[in-house]
Amino acid sequence: MKPKNICSFCLPAVTGVKGGNAPFFLRSVAHKTSACTKLIWACATLLFALCPLAGHAEEADLDAEPPQVRALLDEATTLELSPGNPDKIQRAAMLYCKASKLGSIEAQYRLGMLYFSGRGVQKSLSFASALFSQAAQRGHYQAADMLETVKLRTFKLPPCVA
Repeated sequence: MKPKNICSFCLPAVTGVKGGNAPFFLRSVAHKTSACTKLIWACATLLFALCPLAGHAEEADLDAEPPQVRALLDEATTLELSPGNPDKIQRAAMLYCKASKLGSIEAQYRLGMLYFSGRGVQKSLSFASALFSQAAQRGHYQAADMLETVKLRTFKLPPCVA
């Protein structure tokens, strides 16, 4: 039985009946009824409300850092994002090390990412794993995800942090 005010294009997605080419939230078409448009907007609004924006959560985490650590993280991030200069990335790694020693879990994660990719430091999955592990234990969800990616468990920290 077809729900009222749903166009045949959206019907498979709404009712679960097989057919149609893609889920309704991936389609960009002009729908035949206003009910379809309302349904799509309601789903999009719900999805937006339930999924926190990573950038905003990270910014809130950085606001919780002490001013000295925040200054180190800001400078390191600026250096890390500077294109084409490996010396700046090495300097960023040293700043992340300093912030890590001061207890910043964000710095531990970012330094781990540098060791994971070999940017500015010699690539070391061992060091990356140890840094991700420390940050994940203190609640950094991206570090926990990276710990699963690395698939290595070690506690050998880089000399600058140990």
